[in-house]
Amino acid sequence: MASAITKADLIFVCVNTPTKKSGIGKDYACDLKYFEAATRKIAEVAANDKIIVEKSTVPCKTAQRMREILEANCSPGVRFEVLSNPEFSSEGSAVSDLLNPDRVLIGSDTSAMGASAAACLSRVYSWVPRERIIFMSLWSSELSKLAANALLAQRISSINALSAICEATGANINEISYACGLDRRIGYHMLKASVGFGGSCFRKDILSLVYLAESLHLSEVADYWRSVVAINEYQKCRLTRRIIHCLFDTLTDKKITILGFSYKKDTSDTRETPAITLVQNILAERSKISIYDPQVPEPQIWQELVENGGKLEELKNRVTIHHDVYEACDGSDAIIVATEWDEFSNKAITPNGPSAWTPSTILRAVGANGNRNHIPTSQAVCSETAPGCVSVPAISIFGGCGTPSRLPASIDSVICRDDSPSRSPMHSVGSRLPPCAPRGRQGSLVSSLSTGGASERADTIAMFIGGDGEENKMNRLDWGRVALGMRKPMFVFDGRGILDADKLRKLGFRVEAIGVPGAGY
Repeated sequence: MASAITKADLIFVCVNTPTKKSGIGKDYACDLKYFEAATRKIAEVAANDKIIVEKSTVPCKTAQRMREILEANCSPGVRFEVLSNPEFSSEGSAVSDLLNPDRVLIGSDTSAMGASAAACLSRVYSWVPRERIIFMSLWSSELSKLAANALLAQRISSINALSAICEATGANINEISYACGLDRRIGYHMLKASVGFGGSCFRKDILSLVYLAESLHLSEVADYWRSVVAINEYQKCRLTRRIIHCLFDTLTDKKITILGFSYKKDTSDTRETPAITLVQNILAERSKISIYDPQVPEPQIWQELVENGGKLEELKNRVTIHHDVYEACDGSDAIIVATEWDEFSNKAITPNGPSAWTPSTILRAVGANGNRNHIPTSQAVCSETAPGCVSVPAISIFGGCGTPSRLPASIDSVICRDDSPSRSPMHSVGSRLPPCAPRGRQGSLVSSLSTGGASERADTIAMFIGGDGEENKMNRLDWGRVALGMRKPMFVFDGRGILDADKLRKLGFRVEAIGVPGAGY
């Protein structure tokens, strides 16, 4: 580390800033011990002028404290300029967010040195259109990160609060979300009712904002933001009460299956996941619980449950973690979909709709295992590509029945390009793929481009998705098979809004969904 600090001109500080677990500000304030340790190390080692960049989410005016530590501990003649450059990437789409950011914030001191340092940092983001790089004061930049997460979480809690009214009145939260989302001032983003938000940021950053407001004697402001977290906890407990009510007011010795443990799909992150609260509440009813998640390792699930108050020996008497989804569901009285993994959904896949193929589903489907050069023999060739996709000499089409006989062994990257001058040529790595071939015969085509080093070699891989409206079943849960093994009556609780309830009811399931009145209400 010392060598890296010595050689660097810009130093990005990207350390963890967890919530304090003891002392003044417990459960609210950020613990800046790692941030201070990194700052002191920089001051100790630096032998010439440096630009220090805050990337971590920190309380407002942390840069000022950082500067004080640097100046008090640095070598004579060494100067530091501190900038704020908060990170806005999301788990599951970090590469795409980096290459195609909505905005890049650079907060600096108002001095000439501060402006010069900010200009230097802006040149690091050479691929980002200049109009998306926003210069502001240090304090505004630091607070913008907390504000952004607070506002996003607020939308989730707002729609979840409305979902409770919907269930009580007979309204449908999906219709409400659609109607409100049509208003351009509101939009659709983050208007999907669910069991609640999780992850490392939302709760932590809101509580940090609450602590800031209280320290400034703004108690009404603190109460407002505290209510966003309170609604989130209420939503998780409300689903538990609904489960108990539907299962004839007792869960004693009944088997409840929880599908998904990560806080959202396309990540194995389990911090603050709603599944933890569900497990705790259901165990309190003396139930038996089976858990399945396609990506979260078993030891990580046990660790989360223990760190949140469970005793491992007692947990293992009533909780079973499965590596096979059908084993997890077998003999179950009820299934709770706690994470919106694509494989749990039974909704039809539409090329341009919300269930369209994403890089993560393609990578899982092809079972990437390292042989980059293997391309299946094509049965047809098409050279047309849709706008937004890289033009390639030929695209292989698998089969005519929607199921390829052989799949490529790996995909190194999945890239769709927008060659307009205002955007990065690789802006949408990891984002949803547009359709890349004509449709109408027997399905739709999704293509991928894999680039190889200096030779810029490109392999193309295409997947043929079942035609005539038939949904693709690769790696998706067979709910008919699940029904064969469940106890009757069979309950499914959709905590993420990813299930087609009508299809499940035809299989004999009783379906309860967030914000939609069901048999239990």
